Amino acid sequence: MSLEISGNPKGTVSSILGVSEDELIKNRVLDVGFLDDIESEILKRKYVLSPTKAGSGIRIKLLLGMAMGKPVFCSKLDAQTSSYFMDMEDIVAYDSAEEFAEKLQKLENETSLYEKISQNAYDTIKNFFNWESYAEKVYSVVVSLNKK
Repeated sequence: MSLEISGNPKGTVSSILGVSEDELIKNRVLDVGFLDDIESEILKRKYVLSPTKAGSGIRIKLLLGMAMGKPVFCSKLDAQTSSYFMDMEDIVAYDSAEEFAEKLQKLENETSLYEKISQNAYDTIKNFFNWESYAEKVYSVVVSLNKK
């Protein structure tokens, strides 16, 4: 297994960690920089990782990963951005390296759990994060404002 980190200029990971690019590669950590087509890259991978520790709003790669039927590992902060996200049902939430490793091992050992989370992730996006649902919510807000 390897870890590919995207979304930063190449060289950022080694700079932040204070290790050489060779050392990263030796430990199967790849700094892939910015991606031209993140969707096709996500499709090639078994998991998506969204380790947000600060900020607000739902991360696009979290939604993209789920829409492509991938188990998405995210911080509990990310998992709390939507009431639709349920840990170990449609998303995999963690707070520590130990919890991450434990849940990863569980998914690697239990194919049926991996498949369930993959399907539920896809279904959550299909059912709740689509333009029709969004339009209905906007419409209900507009109607409620007109009643005031």
